[in-house]
Amino acid sequence: MSSAEFHKHGPGEEGQEYQHPPPPVAPSAGVVTATNAPVVGSGPTTLVCPSCHATVQTRVQYETSTRTHLMALLLCAIGCWCCAVIPYFKDSCKNAAHHCPDCGAYLGVYNN
Repeated sequence: MSSAEFHKHGPGEEGQEYQHPPPPVAPSAGVVTATNAPVVGSGPTTLVCPSCHATVQTRVQYETSTRTHLMALLLCAIGCWCCAVIPYFKDSCKNAAHHCPDCGAYLGVYNN
């Protein structure tokens, strides 16, 4: 039996056409839902939490940022080295990270 005949016939059966298995199918991706990030400010904001779907007033945690360090450096540079710690105690010089008070989910950040 030649190789051409082997492809025309199945193994051991004459007259039957050989069928190739279907090509593999790539796994389908899950449904992705795009949501807009909530708009948050420097203070607590009322919004609907995308995680627990409750209407909440966000819990704000202030974090030092590059801007905080630059302001302290600027105060040192102009000779006010004793005032250089002030940006670390002023919330207006820090970023405001918003969290849901119910489920603790991170909701966004307001960069100062």
